[in-house]
Amino acid sequence: SIRDRVFITAAVRTDENSAFGSNFASVTYPKLSLSWVLSDESFFPRVRGLDNLRLRSAYGASGVQPGPTAALITFQTTSLNVPTTLSGTSGTDTPGLRSSSLGNADLKPETSAEFEGGFDARLFGSRANLEVTYNSKQTHDALVSQPIAPSAAPASTTVLRNLGSVKNAGVEASLATTLVDNRNFGWEMTLAASHLSNKVVSLGYDAAGNPNKTVGTGATRDSVSVPVNGLFYRTYTYADADGNG
Repeated sequence: SIRDRVFITAAVRTDENSAFGSNFASVTYPKLSLSWVLSDESFFPRVRGLDNLRLRSAYGASGVQPGPTAALITFQTTSLNVPTTLSGTSGTDTPGLRSSSLGNADLKPETSAEFEGGFDARLFGSRANLEVTYNSKQTHDALVSQPIAPSAAPASTTVLRNLGSVKNAGVEASLATTLVDNRNFGWEMTLAASHLSNKVVSLGYDAAGNPNKTVGTGATRDSVSVPVNGLFYRTYTYADADGNG
């Protein structure tokens, strides 16, 4: 706190999680926030109806961990019939293992970093309070279950990977007012509005090093430059070729 007008908060957190892949050690999340009561400064002009004005901004990072065993290669038990001779077709049942989950030694957390800025204003003898905030958040290394073609004969048709990047941005505003305030009756009203948007920025690269344009199949899938979980339908045209209606 500086002169009870400027307030600063800074912190850092580190996370070393057993859910991470063996090739990834730890991740660090910083945060920083700043608040300035601008109306208390001597140079700030006196504006009729404006009782207090505070500017604020903040930056912070956080993460989402993979599932506890998502990075591990797992197997399941099975029974195999092993022929006793090279030319034989029958033999004895023998315990065995078959692959279950493909795992991912490079798996790491899905991280998000967000910036927001705005102001708070008290108006008309503190009978109204206006808050306006802009925020922008980008998620990196998003955890995506990438499909694998069944023709490759994998043990599982998907593998969890850090593929995507998603951006969310928007603006929010609210106005809280006290319309009536006396011994017998009080009436307060709050108006709020927001506009938010989001889109997929990237979906990583395929085995050949080419950028993935889409992940998944069917009507619902993730594709670059459109919102998350976009709905896709094939367009068609119709013409009454024989004119019979």
